[in-house]
Amino acid sequence: MYLSVDIDFWNCLPLKDAIETLKRIQKSGKLRTIVDNHKSLITSINKARQSTVVNVDTHSDIKSEDDITILKDVNPKHVINCGDWANFIRRELRKHYIWMYPENHGVRCDTHGNVYKYPETSGWDLVQKKPVKRFPQELIDEATDIGIAVSYYYLSDVLYQDVRNVLKEVFGKAVRETSKDCW
Repeated sequence: MYLSVDIDFWNCLPLKDAIETLKRIQKSGKLRTIVDNHKSLITSINKARQSTVVNVDTHSDIKSEDDITILKDVNPKHVINCGDWANFIRRELRKHYIWMYPENHGVRCDTHGNVYKYPETSGWDLVQKKPVKRFPQELIDEATDIGIAVSYYYLSDVLYQDVRNVLKEVFGKAVRETSKDCW
């Protein structure tokens, strides 16, 4: 299982929980990459060849194929963004996608069709969502590979101020902010 962790998961949760989780991830030896924009995890996921992706994130990051078509009609240059990156993982790997989000703070990215009721509309065999009170620490043990997306553009003001210091403390460096938005 590939564990995808977005730092914006902690926008409404204690920073202490984020620090504890990041330290456990670092100690696990399973961290493959830390990126600014979530869409940059696709290469890591494809290389890991895992057919189950668990995305711990405030945003669902998956849409129906109709949503993607509409985006391309509105913006012909649209290729991929942080709200639909899960749709661009290699098709043969798209077996099971699980979105875990903070209770009462989850934001779905699908608008035309319900990918949770009709997962085939997303190109995945099974799509699930699960609200959680805090980060499920057992996922670190269950994962074979882990990727982190910082998503500076979605961090709360408070978390934005702290995240670079936390990343430096835990990983010895902070990821540069390269994306000013999710595109």
